[in-house]
Amino acid sequence: MERIVQQIRRLTIDEYIKYLTQQYHFALHIESIMRLAAETYIKNQYTFGEDIPNFLMHHAQDEAGHHIWAYNDLNKLGATPIGPYNLATSELLDKLIIVAQGSFPWGVLGLSEIVENFAPTIEIEDIVPQEAIDINADTFIRRHIKVDVRHAKEINDCIKTFSEGKKMHFPYYRQIFTQLYQTFLENSIQ
Repeated sequence: MERIVQQIRRLTIDEYIKYLTQQYHFALHIESIMRLAAETYIKNQYTFGEDIPNFLMHHAQDEAGHHIWAYNDLNKLGATPIGPYNLATSELLDKLIIVAQGSFPWGVLGLSEIVENFAPTIEIEDIVPQEAIDINADTFIRRHIKVDVRHAKEINDCIKTFSEGKKMHFPYYRQIFTQLYQTFLENSIQ
């Protein structure tokens, strides 16, 4: 994430619309992906003592409706999120689905850890165009900055409960999702 943090700058309106569009598509699917990971965990009857399925379901519930924040911001800007995902959004969602259905469904939390700890470090004025701030088309980012403070604590606490086996695999997923999320952010404004 250091690469992204170093590149943060105020976006143009056009870039901001593209960013919100890709965030809309991502947010539209993340709830169902978290639920899928919980269901896979339960189906595979993992019994490592953690409460990961409940955490994933709770996290999915918390993510519900976030796409509406992006949609409403786009609407205020006279844009719609209708349109294709870009390749980076597709790759990120595809990898999340593969992990959620795989042998290590808790690996999806590798992305959650990154995003939930990154968002609260953002200053609205550093990235959102002033024109968008002036018409309150910054709800998606503003609300994430606030809610992700709580999410970051929850995800960090959940990861601390991982068994040694999960802790051993987790850096792999963190690394994969760090790279995919960096690419997603970089490409969301193009």
